[in-house]
Amino acid sequence: MRFGLVNRSGSLRTLHQPVINPLVGSA
Repeated sequence: MRFGLVNRSGSLRTLHQPVINPLVGSA
């Protein structure tokens, strides 16, 4: 849920880069 928000934020994405990375790659 939050992953989608942080993904768009971009700023928080850096914090969860290792977590968002695989999610973004799948998307």
